[in-house]
Amino acid sequence: MYIVLSLLGIMLFVCILILTIYAKEYNQIDQQYGKPYKARLVKLTGTHPQLRSGIYSLAFHPKGVISINQKVIAYSEIQSLEIVEQVEKGEHNWNYLVLSVKDEYGENQLFISSKTEFMEIANELQRAWLKSQIYRLD
Repeated sequence: MYIVLSLLGIMLFVCILILTIYAKEYNQIDQQYGKPYKARLVKLTGTHPQLRSGIYSLAFHPKGVISINQKVIAYSEIQSLEIVEQVEKGEHNWNYLVLSVKDEYGENQLFISSKTEFMEIANELQRAWLKSQIYRLD
C-alpha cells in the first residue's frame, strides 16, 4: 500500500514539474511577443520538422507572430497563404489553410484545418498576414 502511494506521489510530482516547465516556455513567448489575443485548436499536417501531424493550439500574438504550441512563426516567414477545399471525408467537407513557411529549416508547407470556426481562423490569419506584407513594403 505504501509503495503504491509513494509511486503515485512521485508520478504527481513529475507531472507538476513537466507542467511548470511548459508554463515557463509559454510565458517566455508571451513576454517576447505579447499575450495572445485569440487562440484556437486546429488540426495540423505538413512537412515542418518541428511540427508533426496532430491537434495543436494556434495563437495569434499582437507583435506580428503566430505560435503553434511552442513554435513561433513570424508573419514575415510566411511566403504564401491559400485556402484549399479537400474532398469529403465522412460527413465533413474539410477545408485546409495552406501556409508556405520559410524559416531556419528551409521552406515547408503547413496544412491547417478545423472542424469549427475554420473561416474565422483563416480570415484572421489572412488579414494579419496581409497587414504585415503592407508594412513590409513601406
